[in-house]
Amino acid sequence: GNEAGGNLLRYVLLDNKPSEHSSEKRHHSKDGYIDYYDFKDVRENRIAFGAILPMVGDDDTNGESLTGLDTFVDYIHTKYMIVDALTEQPMVITGSANFSAASTDKNDENSLVIQGDTSVADIYFTEFMRLFDHFYSRDKYNELVANKASRKGPAWGEVVADESWLRPYFDSSSQLYRERLLLR
Repeated sequence: GNEAGGNLLRYVLLDNKPSEHSSEKRHHSKDGYIDYYDFKDVRENRIAFGAILPMVGDDDTNGESLTGLDTFVDYIHTKYMIVDALTEQPMVITGSANFSAASTDKNDENSLVIQGDTSVADIYFTEFMRLFDHFYSRDKYNELVANKASRKGPAWGEVVADESWLRPYFDSSSQLYRERLLLR
């Protein structure tokens, strides 16, 4: 659901967006399984997926491609969680463990919990936001290019002639408003 989370800001960076079909199968076969479809409609969540910029036209210098070095993980294999990143008591959880039942209950994994170290939290938060913004911008670009092709919603490259694009940054009920105040 879309429960209110107060002034919560939550960023989620995923390697890829699961299909609705695979999500349904996993929900039926794994107790406690959660994924993108469980939290996509919560307004406090801002979600990005691994993505590349496609080649446009015949100029192959403007597109991106994957290295092909890894066939299991396409974009992101970092494993960390940051809680209360910009407070005096942040918590960073990092290590080899995935955030999954198998990883925490069955595998021989390592997790390090670092509490109250603002320098460590700042470093992790900075790297997370760098990755998040990198992939979020590609997601949005690809979404807007698809809108242009399907003629649904705003399209990439369309000029916004009014100030409607900045309203969410000044609407106190939006995540972009809280983000603007927090990260200024």
